[in-house]
Amino acid sequence: MPGQKEKQSIVERIGESELVVANPDKKGKEAIKTFKFNKIFGPASSQAEVYDDIQAFIRSVLDGYNSGPNNATNESHGVNYRALNDLFNISASRQSSIIL
Repeated sequence: MPGQKEKQSIVERIGESELVVANPDKKGKEAIKTFKFNKIFGPASSQAEVYDDIQAFIRSVLDGYNSGPNNATNESHGVNYRALNDLFNISASRQSSIIL
């Protein structure tokens, strides 16, 4: 970036589940950092590829896991009810800006 004097970190390698970042300003162990992930999507990955990979997680919201106790109140709702309520509230608040 213009005005920045320091060298910037660079992505040295992207693997299936590992990302290696090099920092030219550092020495020894600090010069290279390795980050491990479940999966890494590169810049050429499509939105469809990303969604295909996380679709099961998204759908698990409806599966009833962590749903909370019977006759739950807003305070005792589980993860799936909280997630759905949040998404529906966001959708309702953005309805005027959504173009179909």
